[in-house]
Amino acid sequence: MWLYEDGKWTKTLDSSSKPIGLGTSFLRDSGGTLWAGAGGGIYRLNTEKKWEKSANVSGGGYQASGGGFLPNLHLTMDGILIAISRNGLRIYDGKQWSKHPSYSLVGSDVFCNDYFAHGFVEYPQGVFWLATTKGLRRIQGNSWYDLTVADGLPGNGVYTVELDNSNNLWVGTTQGLARFTPPSNPNPPGIQLTQIDRRTSLTTVFMKPVELSFQLIGEEVTLKLTLAIYRTSII
Repeated sequence: MWLYEDGKWTKTLDSSSKPIGLGTSFLRDSGGTLWAGAGGGIYRLNTEKKWEKSANVSGGGYQASGGGFLPNLHLTMDGILIAISRNGLRIYDGKQWSKHPSYSLVGSDVFCNDYFAHGFVEYPQGVFWLATTKGLRRIQGNSWYDLTVADGLPGNGVYTVELDNSNNLWVGTTQGLARFTPPSNPNPPGIQLTQIDRRTSLTTVFMKPVELSFQLIGEEVTLKLTLAIYRTSII
């Protein structure tokens, strides 16, 4: 890899003064450190202008069609550095890299397709969407699940995911293009009260039979019971 600085190009080496593998992903973190995703792993450029290996990435290899096997680097909305390689997501905590629980184990047939760094989207904050060979993977915290043909995708082989200005996700698969709008609230309540006795707000204490209207799993439900409510506002 070559570094352009002060009007000239310089071939950069690793900390042992040896050339490193081909790199396709470069990114500066929130502290200004330059990182690179390369065939040998994940590197950072030190103050001596040499690349220090920060993590080995197994199962790599270069693909001329886009380098999807190499680790691609991204910054999350809150400034956390992450890397997506063929086997999945890695997260940097400022000292070391760790594999997300969804990281593919040996023998797994689920692989990420972050070609040209277009297989990852964060929306809303803290929710990651990854293109994989078995659908669109949604990651939040340590939990994840995969959206597939059963959920409406044209195909399970997902190769790109993009977010437009209207917060729609566009999912490119081997069988066509899909669009959907994920909820802006990553943790919506399971039940939302919509009316009490056909009113949307209450400011007095009462004890009498009331009629509650709420939504449960997309269906409108009405329930009648007796309860006391004190200065409650229904939003």
